[in-house]
Amino acid sequence: YATDLLADEAVRVIEDSTGDQPLFIYVAFNAVPGPLNPPPGFEGNADEPLDIRDAMLENMDMNVGKIMKAIDDRGIRDNTLLIFANDNGPVLEEMSAPYRGTKNTTFEGGVRTPCLVRWPGHTEAGSKSDEMLFIADWYTTFITLAGGSHEQETSVDGLDQTNTVFGDDPSPRTQIMVEVGVSVRVPTVRSGGYELMG
Repeated sequence: YATDLLADEAVRVIEDSTGDQPLFIYVAFNAVPGPLNPPPGFEGNADEPLDIRDAMLENMDMNVGKIMKAIDDRGIRDNTLLIFANDNGPVLEEMSAPYRGTKNTTFEGGVRTPCLVRWPGHTEAGSKSDEMLFIADWYTTFITLAGGSHEQETSVDGLDQTNTVFGDDPSPRTQIMVEVGVSVRVPTVRSGGYELMG
C-alpha cells in the first residue's frame, strides 16, 4: 500500500540519519484523492466510496504518526520543523464548512486548507493564524531558515513567511493567483478578503 511504503521509507531515512548533516524529507502521500483503494485490513463497505475514503484518511493519519514517532525516537524533535499541508479542499461541500466549494473549485472551500506546523521552541502548541500563505511560500521560507541565498539561478516564486509563521508579523502576501489550465476550476485571483473568478 503506497501510503505505508512512503511512510516506511521516511522512517528509514530518519532512523539512518547520523545527525551530522541537516535532513530534508518531503513526503507526498497520494492518499486521499482517487483512485480510492482501501488500505490493508479495510473492514468497511467496499461499495461505499466514503467508507474507503475514511479508511484511507485514517491510514494516512497513522502513517504521519509513524513519521512523527521516528522523529521523536531519534531525539531530533526539538530541532525538527514538521509541516503537514494539503493542496486542495475536500470532495464534499459539507466537509468544507463554513466555506463554499470543494476540491476542483476555486471557491474558498476548495483552496483554503489547514496547514499544521510543529517546531518546539518556535511554534506554540494550539496556536492559530488566519494569515494568507501560498504553498510555494514554504520554499522561500526554508531558504531563510537554512541561511541560504534568495538569489537563485531561477527566480524564487514565493514570499518569505518566516516572521509570519514564527513571529507576529502580518503575511507579506496580499494576493494569490490561481491559474488552473486543464482543471475544472476557473482562473481566480484572491486579493485580501475578495476573490475574482473568471
